[in-house]
Amino acid sequence: MSQPDEDGDENERVGYGRPPKKNQFQKGISGNPRGRPRTRMKPRPVLTLGRIGPEIILNESTRTVQVRENGKVEEMPLLQAIIRGVHISALKGNLRAATVAVQLAKVAEETMDRQWSEKIDEVIENQHRWDQSLRLAQAAGQSLPEPVPHPYDFGLDHSTMSIVCNGPGSDAEKAHWDKMVERRNDFVGEIEDILAYPGSAGLGPLENALCSMVAQIDRIDGLFPDERTRRQPDFNLARWRAEGGMRTKSLNEIKRPWDPKYWAQVKARRSPKGEGERRAIQRAVA
Repeated sequence: MSQPDEDGDENERVGYGRPPKKNQFQKGISGNPRGRPRTRMKPRPVLTLGRIGPEIILNESTRTVQVRENGKVEEMPLLQAIIRGVHISALKGNLRAATVAVQLAKVAEETMDRQWSEKIDEVIENQHRWDQSLRLAQAAGQSLPEPVPHPYDFGLDHSTMSIVCNGPGSDAEKAHWDKMVERRNDFVGEIEDILAYPGSAGLGPLENALCSMVAQIDRIDGLFPDERTRRQPDFNLARWRAEGGMRTKSLNEIKRPWDPKYWAQVKARRSPKGEGERRAIQRAVA
């Protein structure tokens, strides 16, 4: 450190921690006029139990665990393993476990009944809304295009307690559905033209062709049921198709298609007549 001159003032000494007076901060004047830049703190996420608790519980409840029962290892969600353990304890005579099992069953039944009632109300409400819109349009002399899917094409599957769509569910599916129905009606019209021929009683050589057309009608009816069929209570389109619908007949099973009794039954399936006339036709050919 440099030493001041003997005649120099003590205040003029310069050294470590003593910069020249001209470079020192002046009294009353800030050395940083702009001030310290403000630091923007990123907001920290508030991790409360109310926000992360449900997610943690669901993740833990649904994670897969292995359970050994009767010498076999089975994978299942953790919650299912806990409920199974409660029921097993109840079977072994644990009174508390039995009480819990009964309470769980009661809560589950009440929840499913409430959800089922809500589904039924939803279907009925959509149907009523469509009926109201249709009445208003008819009163105004207007016509409404049928919605796709149609409210009356929704049914309730009591076996699975779910809502099922028994008709076309999109515009593309509706177009395909209408195309198949049109093809069916073409088969019907072609058979009627053949049967209207004066010499149809002796059309033995055409029997295979007629039987083939009737078989095509049966196949279309089995895949694309009419409104009266698919809007019956407890109808399920997937089950209907899996079971074959109006069971498709082979050519050997089809009798002479110009048999009046059989042909009247085929036409009655999609008869444009009213419900009373349709039933009268069915009674007449029975």
